[in-house]
Amino acid sequence: MKNERGFMLLEVLLLSFILVGFSAVMYSYYSSIRMEKMIMAREAALYLAEEEMNYLMDKRDSNELFIGKYDYLGEHELNLNSVDYEITAEVENTQNDANFFNAKVTVKWKIFQKERELKVERIILNRALNQ
Repeated sequence: MKNERGFMLLEVLLLSFILVGFSAVMYSYYSSIRMEKMIMAREAALYLAEEEMNYLMDKRDSNELFIGKYDYLGEHELNLNSVDYEITAEVENTQNDANFFNAKVTVKWKIFQKERELKVERIILNRALNQ
């Protein structure tokens, strides 16, 4: 029994190192899952913004695009991958030329108790003036 002194201390230190290592692995795993969900939400927001912008382009092609707010995707509640999205689109005149519109699409969502926002902006030719 005299040769076993300090063995208990060595066991406690070894177990604490194992516990710290296991905690780091679990934190990394949780963090990667969380980051993947955030990336998926941003990709969905970008897709929705492009879809709303395509709607504005279709309106322009049929000469129905005017200055104002549009609500194509924003008319209904959008929930993708258990994330709620709010989409707004606004068309304004450009400052320099009346032949062009400035189209702005904003997508907002909340994930992990943080508000996120994505804005897409494009200058669109006003075909009604050019025909």
